[in-house]
Amino acid sequence: MIITIPLYRGTVLTNVRYFWIAAGVEGPEQSSGITQPDTDRPVFRFDVTPPDNAEQIIAYDVTAPDTNWNVGVVTVASPGA
Repeated sequence: MIITIPLYRGTVLTNVRYFWIAAGVEGPEQSSGITQPDTDRPVFRFDVTPPDNAEQIIAYDVTAPDTNWNVGVVTVASPGA
C-alpha cells in the first residue's frame, strides 16, 4: 500500500517516523518504507503493509512529535466487496 502524508515545511526525511493504530491499539514506531519524492515539498511517501485490523497510520517528525504529525487515509475493503 502506498500512502502520501504531508508534514510541516522544513521536515527532513531522516526525522520522519510512523506508527499504526490497529484494533484501537497504537503500534510501535517504524521508519522503513519512507521516501520523499521531492525535497522541496514536505510530502512523504510510505510504501507499507498495514497490520491486521489497521485503522490509521500516523506520521510524525521525531524532533516535534506533539506538533508536527498527520494521519494518512487508510481504506480497507470489506471481505467480498
